[in-house]
Amino acid sequence: MEASQELGRFRRLVELLLEWHGQNARRLPWRETSDPYKLLVAEKLLQQTRAEQALRAYLKIVGKWPTPCDLSKASLRSLERVLKPLGFYRFRAKELVRIAESLCRGGVGEEGLRLLPGVGDYIYAAVLAACFGKPVLAVDTNISRLLARVLHGEESLTGRAAKRYYTAFSPVLEEFGPRAVNYALLDFSSAVCRRASPKCDACPVSGMCGYYQRISAAPSKAR
Repeated sequence: MEASQELGRFRRLVELLLEWHGQNARRLPWRETSDPYKLLVAEKLLQQTRAEQALRAYLKIVGKWPTPCDLSKASLRSLERVLKPLGFYRFRAKELVRIAESLCRGGVGEEGLRLLPGVGDYIYAAVLAACFGKPVLAVDTNISRLLARVLHGEESLTGRAAKRYYTAFSPVLEEFGPRAVNYALLDFSSAVCRRASPKCDACPVSGMCGYYQRISAAPSKAR
């Protein structure tokens, strides 16, 4: 698929998903802030964790330690108690304190963000989009699956393809807003375009989805 054609298909996908998202967006407190500290806390909690579980821990952390300097002084034991229901709580606690210490020493800009401990490609892109308004796509496994299915009729993207999509759709992200686009794709891939039992028959983008066209054309035994 040519880049211009792919960009056009992505733009149409975004239009449909933003319309869907207007009625189906998840209301989560970290989506209402542009504070890098709070976004970083949320993203670290969301790793391999459902949003509902992460929400409980997030509210406790930002309630008890509302600034990075507050969290940098937290005892690991007290933070671990909050994080224990999420799993990997000792590791998470250490990373969060290290991030808070770095932020407390002087805040964070776009360049410094990537150097923070525990900030990989996905978290970097997610915070760039949500806090700094940069036209980048935060591609996690859910969004990777959605793009693979709709644009390519496949189940997943290669690592190289997924990485390319961080910036390949920048014009569309600039047009519609990176925060809105990222959250719409994330919620849709979680609620409808699921890994197991996707809701294809109720999907508003099935008409342009290569994956749906492929499985619809397949014999029923192969579905």
